[in-house]
Amino acid sequence: TILLTAGCTESDKDLPSAALSAIEFDNVFVDNLTRGIITTENIDAFKLYGFVDNPSSVIFNGVLVSKKGDSWIPSKTEYWYPGHQYRFSGIAPAHGTSGWKFLPATLLPEDYYGGGVLEFDISHAHGNTDLLYAYSSCISTPEIMTEPMPPVAMDFRHMLSRVHFTYINELGNHHYFINVSTTQLRNVCGKASIDLTQENGSWQQKDYATAWIDLDGVIVRTDAPATTKEVFLIPCNISGSEIYIQTQIFYTPEDSGTQGYIFSDMATQTVKLPEVDFKPGYTYNFIAHLTADNVLGDGEKLYPITFTVTESPRWDSTITIDTP
Repeated sequence: TILLTAGCTESDKDLPSAALSAIEFDNVFVDNLTRGIITTENIDAFKLYGFVDNPSSVIFNGVLVSKKGDSWIPSKTEYWYPGHQYRFSGIAPAHGTSGWKFLPATLLPEDYYGGGVLEFDISHAHGNTDLLYAYSSCISTPEIMTEPMPPVAMDFRHMLSRVHFTYINELGNHHYFINVSTTQLRNVCGKASIDLTQENGSWQQKDYATAWIDLDGVIVRTDAPATTKEVFLIPCNISGSEIYIQTQIFYTPEDSGTQGYIFSDMATQTVKLPEVDFKPGYTYNFIAHLTADNVLGDGEKLYPITFTVTESPRWDSTITIDTP
């Protein structure tokens, strides 16, 4: 019978008698299939959860794992023992108040796909923080260990949707640019949870919580679209979500530049968020064509600004925009 001990530290002079190597991690990637686009530069540490054989035999409970050279080393040292099954979950970001909470699984069903329930509150980082999760699958050690176990590979995946807005100036005169001073998402899902032990778990709104998320302002000239910074949304569709936009036209005597004279009053609009089936790990670009009809004149008489949405499985900005 092998006794599994916890709490061993690097100060131990010798490995436990039944163990051959400490548990370490390697091959840490975000979305392994697109590793050429996103690399480990996005992660410098993650929180680690893990157990042996069943969830009651916890060996890692939110332990910090940091990159050291080519290896990822847990702040608490544990060891491989022969004839056992290990399961690990990783969550990033590890530092700061990013808004996530992890509830490790307490049961081990026959079909097991992850380490527990992940909760996320978007209000903590106001939509400015990504959320990543990795599950190692079951790792079984041989009954007789004759050599050290290899490091555990962790393939992180994005748990949120990446969203930005692109505006196109169609006023038809390069002396007029549009200041989109505010783009604000209103009443989007603010708090949700996902059961990672399920094969196809999905985010479910929690406590009916909603949030307002601000994006940065942009100057839109006629010669090129302007795109806001990205924000990260919980991919959970709820009713009543809206987009609030503030626009104002400026005149410049120059052929280029973003300095000019006020030409119109500020116009404000609140429009319904287009129906989008948000998915984790996808990028969404909300595209609006700004014309005299929807930015110039009495706000009550303006045509509403409408958005078309492009969806990309790539976690980047490589989305082609058709310009007039």
